[in-house]
Amino acid sequence: MNFKRRLMALVLCALMVVPALLTSCGSKIDEDNKGAVINMYLSDGLVSFDPAYSLNDDAALKIMGMVYEGLFKIDSKGKVQNAVAKSVEIIEKPDDGIYMMEIELKNSMWSDGRVLQASDYLYAWQRILDPEMNNPAAAALYDIKNARQVKSGDCSIDDIGARAVGTTTLQIEFEKKIDYNRFKETLASPYFAPLRKDVVNKAEDWASTVAIMTFNGPFTVRTFIPGETIVLERNSYYLRNRDKDALDKYVTPYQIVIDLTKKKAEQLNMYNEGTLFLNGDLPVSARADWASVVKTSQSLASHTFYFNTNKEPFNKPEVRKALSLALDRTAVANLITFATPATGVITEGVFDTKVGTSFRANGGDLIASTANMEEAKSLLKSAGVSGGSFTITVRDNDVDRAIADYAKDVWGELGFKVTVVLKKSTKYKTETEYDVYKDEYNKVLASGEFDVIGLDMIMIATDPYATLAPFAVNFSGGALDFENMKFDAAPHITGYRNEAYDALIEQVYASVDAAERATLLHQAEEMLINDMPICPVVFLQNAYVASGELSKVKTDYYGLMDLEKTQLKNWEAYIVEETTPVEE
Repeated sequence: MNFKRRLMALVLCALMVVPALLTSCGSKIDEDNKGAVINMYLSDGLVSFDPAYSLNDDAALKIMGMVYEGLFKIDSKGKVQNAVAKSVEIIEKPDDGIYMMEIELKNSMWSDGRVLQASDYLYAWQRILDPEMNNPAAAALYDIKNARQVKSGDCSIDDIGARAVGTTTLQIEFEKKIDYNRFKETLASPYFAPLRKDVVNKAEDWASTVAIMTFNGPFTVRTFIPGETIVLERNSYYLRNRDKDALDKYVTPYQIVIDLTKKKAEQLNMYNEGTLFLNGDLPVSARADWASVVKTSQSLASHTFYFNTNKEPFNKPEVRKALSLALDRTAVANLITFATPATGVITEGVFDTKVGTSFRANGGDLIASTANMEEAKSLLKSAGVSGGSFTITVRDNDVDRAIADYAKDVWGELGFKVTVVLKKSTKYKTETEYDVYKDEYNKVLASGEFDVIGLDMIMIATDPYATLAPFAVNFSGGALDFENMKFDAAPHITGYRNEAYDALIEQVYASVDAAERATLLHQAEEMLINDMPICPVVFLQNAYVASGELSKVKTDYYGLMDLEKTQLKNWEAYIVEETTPVEE
């Protein structure tokens, strides 16, 4: 039997639910009887476990949040709490211009047994701030001393005001006195998860193969073959004293098995038959029938179209606004069910002046929920545009396809010939013989070589500044072109440029008054909607159905699945074969 066939056979064994009598070990969790193996379907869109490149897909985020853990987290009420951070001390010496946060980490390890270090968080942030890396999350770190200058190439990464002191202490120095609690909320974002430098340096697409990856969250990835299978396994090193603590002290399930070879309709049938215990990605065609029984929560993400403003006809704001006006957002929300019409750039759940205040509620509705075809046609006429051809690039999943197909039909009524382009992943072998996967969708997005591209625009943080700032040239996080000696700041990936918008974001960055800052951010959002380089369509919701056999299934503030303490009733009645590949 060849390697791949053996691997798939073992994975299929993992998916079989077979009653068994366990007479010797009872319900005890030990090295021979490690706990429940739970068949679930959470997502089909994941290609990479790299936080820098995979956080534009709301479906993938569900799994990402289970394998990485940041310094802080936000509870269901929106309050920031310690996660890996054990303690936080604020040090202020105004006479010396010192404003500092010192964070002590809990004792924890990566899934390969190496100690989780303060330098792992520092490396992840340095990577985001690398002037040769395109990452819109960079501006969210600009409160750190010299961080902005590092990103612009004006000083070395060694000059950044963050340092690891010993193994588990992280010192962060700021440019000025800041809202420290808001900064902790920002660090709770999935964008700022820790990374290992030695792991990242092994291969360009290191985050697509288990031969390279390692994780610090409650789960690790045991098996990952895009489009075929994902097996998440308890990270036995997570927060645990291996000499004293029980295997399941911090994480209850042993494995979560996701079979990606079956279509969504088949996954739903398995749930109905009782062989799948949780379904977090129902097929679009069945969602309306299940709407009354699913559990939903907010998701800090909107499905959004980016326009390439460097290309005709998208270089004309009238055309961009016309395309937006033609969309009936209520119809789209009804089409995919678990969504609401987008009424602005910033979603529900993002704070205004402080925790508990709503930026969206205070900003009001900036986008109509219904279409206005007459005004759309009038705008096109004023721009001298009567039609043309262009493409919409999206990930190959039923939600993104449904939204793109709807837009194709509507924009066709305006005289445009629209083609929907679907992107998947491709497999290739590295020089070190690792089999890794290239995300063809992200390749197009990063290159900027698109006409219109659809994505799940996930809020970078609960601070609206973090999401709005990247549309300003000096805050875009765009990579500098050192190869061609072009050191000017790059605009947002859409190519959007507006000097008035840039000035507004500069004011926000300099402001120390919460009310003034919020007012400026609302002005920035209104300007962005008026210029329309991006077109928010719907605010997405997290939705799932869970078997009565499962308990303690939760979601966090971002809408990510929280399955650390999930229990499967009578789990001992199920035998699951090991999924480790066996060499010939």
